[in-house]
Amino acid sequence: GMVLPLETSCIKRDDFPKLLKWSIAGITALIATFGVCGYAAFGSHTQAPVTLNLDGGVASFVKLALCVALYLTYPVMFFPVWLVAPFSAPMRVAAVVGTASVAFAVPSFGKFLGLVGASICTLLGFIIPAVFHIKVFHHDAKGGEGGLKKWELMFDYFLVAFGVHVVFGILGTYDSFMSLVNHTDGKGVD
Repeated sequence: GMVLPLETSCIKRDDFPKLLKWSIAGITALIATFGVCGYAAFGSHTQAPVTLNLDGGVASFVKLALCVALYLTYPVMFFPVWLVAPFSAPMRVAAVVGTASVAFAVPSFGKFLGLVGASICTLLGFIIPAVFHIKVFHHDAKGGEGGLKKWELMFDYFLVAFGVHVVFGILGTYDSFMSLVNHTDGKGVD
């Protein structure tokens, strides 16, 4: 959602794809390093979120810092929405209060987010881009001029099948839904 507004605000738009790739690689490396360090420090008893594993003043400081970061970055998430459909100030307040009310009203909001991430985010990340790629670029079913190459088409079909069957349908959504309903820890159904 933030890629297009960031690209339009770049001085040198031609450098944006390179910058985006390096940024994603850096963020991925940081998240992977943080996850490995958390697992190395706490072992198989690591709780999610990792801040639940911390004790004392450090834990309070980290939790406070995360709350401040969330508070300050929350409006950034709405930035693309305001660009596409500019709302008045009361509508913006209503959007913030509405999303905060949902977060407060759902008892196991972390598990609810797991369900949303396993279903909707997988749909947005795997299935829809592959389907759009097929629909937009597959002009010639035989892979001729202007059409997708056979390996590109097979890769798109693999992403759709992988997203639907493995991540979206079977594993992610089922496990997240069952952990939400049964109040388990998300490590399988009891």
